[in-house]
Amino acid sequence: MAPISKAAATRGQAQIPPCPGEPAFALSGGRLSSRVPRSRLRTFADYHAYRILRHPADLSAHVARILLLARAEEKSALYGALLDLFRVLGDKGLDLKRDLLRRCLPLLDEAAHAQLRHFLHNPQQAIEDTAGIPGLVAPPRN
Repeated sequence: MAPISKAAATRGQAQIPPCPGEPAFALSGGRLSSRVPRSRLRTFADYHAYRILRHPADLSAHVARILLLARAEEKSALYGALLDLFRVLGDKGLDLKRDLLRRCLPLLDEAAHAQLRHFLHNPQQAIEDTAGIPGLVAPPRN
């Protein structure tokens, strides 16, 4: 059997799109795949919430969850996902938090946006003031 040339193998791989039903492929290179069916966005976000439960410091899971919930327009879940990220990062990751908050601004009500903006500059309060809120997945950073 003749070996397959590298060019032929590459052409074959390029023709196979990522499976739209697999949550692990929803985020690639920091971008959310446009191939994720709208009906599956919340399911995919839940998959990443379970990843966060197991590995709270997994920033790619946090980002994927936030982007999926934003695309699904799940406003209350999006607020919780942003809070989880803020709590896990503590006083780190200011640029990431600021960028995601800016991206999600159109989906957040004014009170939620104001609170998250406050937590952006007062990370310890994000940990203290959100203790016991139901729906948060990640434990705060120690």
